[in-house]
Amino acid sequence: MQGSEVDKVILFIPKNDSFVSNRMMYTAITRAKKEIEIYYYELEGGR
Repeated sequence: MQGSEVDKVILFIPKNDSFVSNRMMYTAITRAKKEIEIYYYELEGGR
């Protein structure tokens, strides 16, 4: 499935999370053919 495209991508990005990299976000965003939803949120406890 590498290089695949989909009509819609939903991306959840936790605030201050060291796991999510720019490269990972770029890959997710460029897979969307028509629509993308991005949610940026803070984890409980302010982590």
